[in-house]
Amino acid sequence: MTNQAPEYQFFNPQVLKDITDNDEEIMLEIINEFISSSASYISDLENALAAADLKKVNFVAHKLKGALKFLGASQLADTAQEIEYKATQDASPNNINIFLDDLKKNIVIVSKEVIDYRNNNLSI
Repeated sequence: MTNQAPEYQFFNPQVLKDITDNDEEIMLEIINEFISSSASYISDLENALAAADLKKVNFVAHKLKGALKFLGASQLADTAQEIEYKATQDASPNNINIFLDDLKKNIVIVSKEVIDYRNNNLSI
């Protein structure tokens, strides 16, 4: 385990530590759950949007927003919230796609960041 964590673009380890009261087991569960489900969140959003199922877009974006908040990825959580909001406003798919494209690009980065943190800072 290293004592000095690198600066991350999106992931804020301190938020995760605060939420879990610095419990490594819980942190590990949250990180592993995010890693295993983040791609399916994006896929579900894409499929729901393609089907113009705004209710499902809203639902999935809401779940993803919560997962991102646990990781302190507030910028990406805000993007998920924007998708959630636009879905409730019956926004056109093009308006939602702009935010989804940003989310897809950056979810890869936050996933790499949490994997790096897990591998270098948690007893696994």
